[in-house]
Amino acid sequence: MLESTRRVKPSLTDGIGAWAGVINGLAYLGVVTNLLILAFTSSFLDAFQFNETSQRIGFFVFVEHLVLFLKLAIDWASPDIPANVRKSVARDDWLAKSSFKAPF
Repeated sequence: MLESTRRVKPSLTDGIGAWAGVINGLAYLGVVTNLLILAFTSSFLDAFQFNETSQRIGFFVFVEHLVLFLKLAIDWASPDIPANVRKSVARDDWLAKSSFKAPF
């Protein structure tokens, strides 16, 4: 029994793998869910005279596209790998290549 519940040995990976897609999907789902709640159950839009369902749907579609565009713009503008990490990896690669060169 103890053998089957033993902790897995850690290993290096290039990223978080499939979890990146899961987190990204949850971000989109969160935007849609929160805007639907805002549009259809909140009294926030009553102050702007959005009383009809078609007006609330229009508000939802417009703001949803705006927020998702901002999310995509931020994803595009921010690097996946920080500059200092990229520099460190490049240095490690250079050191590994230069230390294993043939002496002649």
